[in-house]
Amino acid sequence: MLDTLFVKLDKPAKSVKIDGLPENVVPIVKSVKTVKCVFPSDLAEYVNRSQVWVLPNFSMTDYAFQGKTRAFNPVDLSNCRNHQSYCTCLSRSATAAGTIIVQSFSPQMITSGATGYFREEFCELEILDEITKMRYKDTFPAKVQGSVKNSLIQSFQKWKGTTYVPPSTHKALKWTARDPLPLLSAVTDAPWQMISKDKKNKVVKDDAKEAQASFVPAKGGIPVNIKCKLANEETPGTLKKNKEL
Repeated sequence: MLDTLFVKLDKPAKSVKIDGLPENVVPIVKSVKTVKCVFPSDLAEYVNRSQVWVLPNFSMTDYAFQGKTRAFNPVDLSNCRNHQSYCTCLSRSATAAGTIIVQSFSPQMITSGATGYFREEFCELEILDEITKMRYKDTFPAKVQGSVKNSLIQSFQKWKGTTYVPPSTHKALKWTARDPLPLLSAVTDAPWQMISKDKKNKVVKDDAKEAQASFVPAKGGIPVNIKCKLANEETPGTLKKNKEL
């Protein structure tokens, strides 16, 4: 059982110095809390709970941790499913010194290589990087066209060939004539249909007529039609109502 927890204060409003302890280090000792337990037979028993009253920090998943930065980042890599998860967990640290790996992990997850699909995605990014450089230098041909990633890379491959490798590509990602990068298939978006304002209003009116036609008044009830129109001679916002029985 934990008897005393020593806590180092982070930037306290005033420095604290306790004899025998470093500066800004304070002890939190355990205390006893009595809990009364009442049984169905009305028998009462008292249980003494002894502990250090601190609220432990709560962990979060790698998905929830994305985009955050921590000065001190304790991570548990034993449950990470892939190397992307490793990258997310370890890159949340502001410094390497502030990273704490709480237990052992399998290095095979980050040394066994990337899957074929993931490697192909990195190769596509290398081509996009090359396209960006050529456009910046104004050397990109006008015949290479594409509004989305797949169609743009496919057009680039048809121009350069599937064996072309950008010069800045890392050797671990380079493809060859024996192992070329497959020609990407162009993925087109679903067709769009523009609806004009008039058609939209017509749909609303048709729905309203259908709702009125399906309305059945209660037995013995008298339907009342109320026609409201804006009187031209009156100020805007004033309605003239005519009731017809």
